[in-house]
Amino acid sequence: MRGDGENCWNCQTSKEKFRCGGCGFALYCSQICQKEHWKSLHGSHCKYLAGKKSLGSGHSEANCLSCKKKSTKVNYRNLHRKADPGMACHINLLESNLEMFKEMFFREMGSNKEGSCWNTINFPFQFGEMSGKYLNHLDKLLGYLESILCYLMHRYPTVRKIFIDLSYRFKKCRAYLWVVSLQTSETTERVGLTYRFINNQFKSCDFRVIRKMLGKVESQHEGVSAWKTFLFLSEMLSVSSFIIPLLKLDKKSVEKVDEALFQHLQEQSSLFESRLESLEICDENFNLKPFHQILGHFYACDKAKSEGYACDLCSGYVQLSKSSYIFQSINSYKDAGNTDELEQSFELQIKENAPYISYNIGLGFRTICNKGNCREPWINICLHTSHVYSIILSLRVKYQRKFKDNQCWVCKRLSGRNHRCSACRSRLYCSQECLDADWKVHKMICKELKETGTQIQIDSNARKKEGKVKDGDLYDRQLGNCLCEREDCFVLTLEKSILEKWRSKSEEEVD
Repeated sequence: MRGDGENCWNCQTSKEKFRCGGCGFALYCSQICQKEHWKSLHGSHCKYLAGKKSLGSGHSEANCLSCKKKSTKVNYRNLHRKADPGMACHINLLESNLEMFKEMFFREMGSNKEGSCWNTINFPFQFGEMSGKYLNHLDKLLGYLESILCYLMHRYPTVRKIFIDLSYRFKKCRAYLWVVSLQTSETTERVGLTYRFINNQFKSCDFRVIRKMLGKVESQHEGVSAWKTFLFLSEMLSVSSFIIPLLKLDKKSVEKVDEALFQHLQEQSSLFESRLESLEICDENFNLKPFHQILGHFYACDKAKSEGYACDLCSGYVQLSKSSYIFQSINSYKDAGNTDELEQSFELQIKENAPYISYNIGLGFRTICNKGNCREPWINICLHTSHVYSIILSLRVKYQRKFKDNQCWVCKRLSGRNHRCSACRSRLYCSQECLDADWKVHKMICKELKETGTQIQIDSNARKKEGKVKDGDLYDRQLGNCLCEREDCFVLTLEKSILEKWRSKSEEEVD
C-alpha cells in the first residue's frame, strides 16, 4: 500500500528494492518501475528532495499571501482578553511548526542515504496559505484546521496543550498527504489513502473535550465562533473520509440490487467533495466568517430561504443563524458502546425549543425546528444514521474485496470492466481513454515488461487461490482502525460481522 514507506513507489510491491540515486528517497523494485515513475512523476520532484532545487527561500511576509491579506483587526497578543474575528498567518506565528512539518515529511518518506537529514531537503510543493494554491481540497481543509487551531491557542492559552497536540496530529496527516503525492499523481488515490491515515489519528473524545471546556464560554459570544467552526470542519473531515472513497468505485460495475443506493451515495459524495473544494472560511478582509455562513456553504440547497431553511418534519421556517449544530462525527460510533450511549451524547447538545441541524450519513443535512410534534425525533434520526452507516460500510467492504485486483493503473478506479494491455499484460485500464492517457509513458516499458514477465497480472483462477490471503489482510487492516480500545465497541462488532460474512462467501471473480 502507498505511503507505508516500504513498497515500491510505482507498482506498490514489496519485492527487492533500491533507492533513487539522486534524492535517496524514492523506492523501487526494478529499473522498469524507476524508469516509468521518473517519466510520470518523480522527474519533477527529485531535485527538490535532493536539495538541488527550491521553490523559494522559505516563509517571509513578502512572499506569503496570507501575511499580505492579514486582517487589519488582528491582534493575537490580546486575543485571550477579547475575541476578534481577524485571522493571521499561522505559519508566521508558529515558525517552529514549519521545521516540525519538514521533519515529519522527511520521516514519512524514509531514507537510507548516508548523511541525509530533514533540513537538507526542499519541498516540491508549496503551502496553499503562502501561494494560494493547495494540492487538493484535503490539503486546503487541513490547512484551515491548523489556522483555526493557531487562533484557539492564542484565544485560550490555559488549554494550549490540547490544541498543540491536535495541531501536531493534523500536521502529521498533512505530511502524509504530501508524501503520498510524491508517489501518485492521481488526486483520488492521494485523498483516499490520506483519509485512511486520518482515521487512525483521531477519535471523537478528542473533540468532545474541547466542546465541554469551551462551549459555555464561546456560547456567550454572538457571530463568530472559532471553536464551533473548528469542530464542524473536523466533523466534515471525518464525514468525507467515510463517503468520498465511494467515488473510487465504478458505478457501472455494481450489482443491480445496489445500483440505486450506490448512485445516490456517489451523487452525495461528489456534491460533498465540490463543497470542500470551494470552501472559504475567511471573508475578503481575512476575518473568520460567522459559523452559520460556513455551515450554509455546505448546506446550500433548493429549500434555502435567504438566512433560513424549512424543517424536515413540518416544513416550518427555521432561521439558520439561530440554530444549533449537533456534532455527531463518524468517530462517535467508534467511541460509543451502543445506540443508547450515542443517543445520550447527542441529546446533551439539544436545547429546549431551539432548532437544530445535523449531518446524517446517507441523508445529508437535516433541519429540525424542535417545536410541537417535532420536539423528540432525535432517537429516530440517531438510529437511522447508525443503520445507514452499517449499510455504507457493508457496501464499501463488499466492492473493495470484489475488485481489489481490478484497479485501473491511471485513474485508480476499482472496476469489473478493466482490461489488461494486450502486449505486456502487466497494466490494467478501465477504458480506452485511460489506456491512451498512459501510452506515452507505457510504450517506453511495455516491451521490457513483456520480456521480464515479473508484473504480469494473474488470471481469475490464480486470484481465487490468493483471495483468502488478501481477504485476511483486508480483515486485519479494517479491524485495526478502531482506536476506542473497548471490548464492546459498537463499530468493531459491526465491522467484524460484515467482514466475516464476505470473507466466508465465495464470489465470482471478475477478470
